[in-house]
Amino acid sequence: MKYLKNFASKSHCNQILTYLRQHTSQTYNLDNTRPWFENNNIFYEKIEDPYIKNLVRNYIIKLSSAATLHFKEEIYPHYTDLVLWNKGKFMEGHVDDGQGSDDEIRKILKPRHVSSLIYLNDNFTGGETYVGKKIFKPQQGAALIFKSNALHGVTKVKEGVRGTIASWFTKDFDSLDI
Repeated sequence: MKYLKNFASKSHCNQILTYLRQHTSQTYNLDNTRPWFENNNIFYEKIEDPYIKNLVRNYIIKLSSAATLHFKEEIYPHYTDLVLWNKGKFMEGHVDDGQGSDDEIRKILKPRHVSSLIYLNDNFTGGETYVGKKIFKPQQGAALIFKSNALHGVTKVKEGVRGTIASWFTKDFDSLDI
């Protein structure tokens, strides 16, 4: 696992976060409904602004390079999502590679070998990422990369809104998606 401070510029993070806020519902249930079930996410391929899409693409490529160097194996982009986490949202411990899931979910998640995120902001409380027993306090522009089979989650956002670029990477060239 690797935490990379100042991975993305604050200016780029602010631009991507503004786009994310302008193109998501900004509504949420006060329960454990995930942001992507409340229209508070944007899949990479659905980003309509060419400038924002190019920024995100460039950071995906940069993350792929960082993961390849860190894990010492060729890693390719697989899936990316911009996600807005409103107050009260969290995610319990889970893995991203489908282990322990039913067959249908495991088939979808199987290509994931490396997980990552870029924090778009840090002006909120809560919303820390934990991987195993390590807790990472969000810092705008920082990136976190880790193996997709590592148990991880997100603590409850207590105040404010947490924005991230969540990306997954694969060792399988045929599963490349960007």
